[in-house]
Amino acid sequence: MRFSELATHILLIGSVSVVGIVYVVYSAFAQVASPPATVAFSTVLFKVEPGETTAEIASNLTDNGLVRNDLLFRLLVSRRGLDGSLQAGEYLLRPNMALDEIIDELLKGRVINEVVTILEGWRSEEIAEALAARGLIDPDEFLRIVANGLAEFDYDFLPPPGSDSTLEGFLFPDTYEVGPQTTARDFVERMLDRFDQVYTAPMREAAVRRGLSALEVVNLAAIVEREAVLDEERPIIASVFFNRLERGMKLEADPTVQYAVASREAFGTWWKQNLTFDDLATNSAYNTYVVPALPRGPIANPGISSILAVLEPDDTSFLFFVARGDGSHAFAETLEEHQQNVQRFIR
Repeated sequence: MRFSELATHILLIGSVSVVGIVYVVYSAFAQVASPPATVAFSTVLFKVEPGETTAEIASNLTDNGLVRNDLLFRLLVSRRGLDGSLQAGEYLLRPNMALDEIIDELLKGRVINEVVTILEGWRSEEIAEALAARGLIDPDEFLRIVANGLAEFDYDFLPPPGSDSTLEGFLFPDTYEVGPQTTARDFVERMLDRFDQVYTAPMREAAVRRGLSALEVVNLAAIVEREAVLDEERPIIASVFFNRLERGMKLEADPTVQYAVASREAFGTWWKQNLTFDDLATNSAYNTYVVPALPRGPIANPGISSILAVLEPDDTSFLFFVARGDGSHAFAETLEEHQQNVQRFIR
């Protein structure tokens, strides 16, 4: 909402008490303020049932984190003369949408045929399997487009056509609508569009300041995504990888080995859990136990939290970490300290 619009909304409630005005003004500024990025870029399937009133819809929007204050929403609906006009249906909404945008959507009476959620950290094969399991998209065609997409799509964040890369890493994890006419190319383009929306100008500027291309950002963010469980540890894990790269050390990240040796047929999963010494020695451009740099390309498609962790890593001296077994990690600055952590937690 623009501040000029905010002033208009305030003028409309002259009959409300002073306390009410203060409350609405506070709520309006809260709505203008951006929600946390991890929330703002998520998509929510929101349903309006037949016969629901504006007040009920406003309350449900608030409960779903889509509107900061239901009173402000109801006032805006009233101001636009739309009481009783919001339509039953299913809508894909996001917390960072302006109130007017949400109202405009709720006037459409949409019925979504199929909704599919792509999880953070999935590789393209897992996305293809999820789409195929629902009978939505031809998985082979989807993977073909991912492999050859640099020649088919023109986005400024993608590597140039002819480079040794794919669309892996740029398929933004989110909730998407898939209709009967949606093709594999349509779906890939929709995911790239979401990445283009999410990868904002400030993020791109932060990448430039760090000397990173968009490909390098998602390459490292994909590893962080596969390593991290707790959001608060993502910037720490990112710092470990930056520290190792600056010292010319190999990243030695297990998820890159999992990507290199992946076989659904052999392991029943794309992410082999129990890696062997032979696995760690696999000769692959994706294996960071072998390659003293970032892997050849992204090993998965990271979410916004991991992308932000790469753009805004913590300032640490850590060079090592090991999983504690409860989702958290033990970090260390020296090899000796790390070996002690390994003995303690791996045992």
